[in-house]
Amino acid sequence: MILQKFKDKKETSDNTFFMSQRSYDVFGDVVSFDATYRTNKYSMMFVPFIGVDNHWKSVTFDVVLLDKEDIENFTWVFKMFLKIMKRPPKCIITDQCAAMEVVIPKIFPDSMHRLCMWHILQKFPSKVIFVFFIYSVI
Repeated sequence: MILQKFKDKKETSDNTFFMSQRSYDVFGDVVSFDATYRTNKYSMMFVPFIGVDNHWKSVTFDVVLLDKEDIENFTWVFKMFLKIMKRPPKCIITDQCAAMEVVIPKIFPDSMHRLCMWHILQKFPSKVIFVFFIYSVI
């Protein structure tokens, strides 16, 4: 149904991506790319490219559905994003996915890649509890 909607829209519009391109031109210096949403019945990841506008509101530049987080899929996604938006982001913020860490420097060589603080803070307690336990025993 979604694919058909986009096909219909493409037939009636000269430039399907105009609004997201315009938003990206204005607010696309820093982009968040989060591949953690897996809540649909097909267990596919809903992956948005998101920025923040001058009113501190989220702006969605692009979205993609992925079946796996691997180098091949991320290479395709980032190449398509670059093709549509015409320029890489200055900074891209992601989770700690190893495949993304390989692909981002290849497709966006001049972009800074930073890790999402929310993901870091979520993993922090499980990573440091062992250290605190050892020091409390000594």
